[in-house]
Amino acid sequence: HQGYGLVRADLAVQAASGSTPLDPDPDPEPGTVTVSNVSYSLSRNAKHMYVSVQLDPVVVGASVSVAVYLNGGISQYLTGTTITDTVGVAKFTVVNAPSGTYTTVVTDITAAGYTWDAGYPENSYEK
Repeated sequence: HQGYGLVRADLAVQAASGSTPLDPDPDPEPGTVTVSNVSYSLSRNAKHMYVSVQLDPVVVGASVSVAVYLNGGISQYLTGTTITDTVGVAKFTVVNAPSGTYTTVVTDITAAGYTWDAGYPENSYEK
C-alpha cells in the first residue's frame, strides 16, 4: 500500500525531537492602510448628514478620526472618532446639519497590524 502526498522530513524531525519551529518572521512589517473614499449622504428627511470613510484594504474594527469643516472655516464644525464596520467603513453623523459646503479631513487611523499612509482624497459636499 503506497501513500500519497509530501513528506516533510524537517517537520518529522522536529516532531520526533520535541522542538518547535522558529517563527520565520517574529516582527512582520505592518501593512499599509489608506483612505480610498470619503462620501456624504443625507438622512431621509435631509436633516442629518452622514460622512463615510472607506479604508483600503478593508479593515474591520479600525479606529478612524475625522474633522469636518463647514464653508471653509478654520475651526472644525465636528470632530469624532469611530470604529469601522464589517466592510471597512467608518460612518459619522452630523446632526441637524445646516446648509453649506462641507469638507472632511481624516486626522488619524489606528488599526492592528497596519500603518496609515496619512493620505485621504480631497472631498467636499454641498448641502
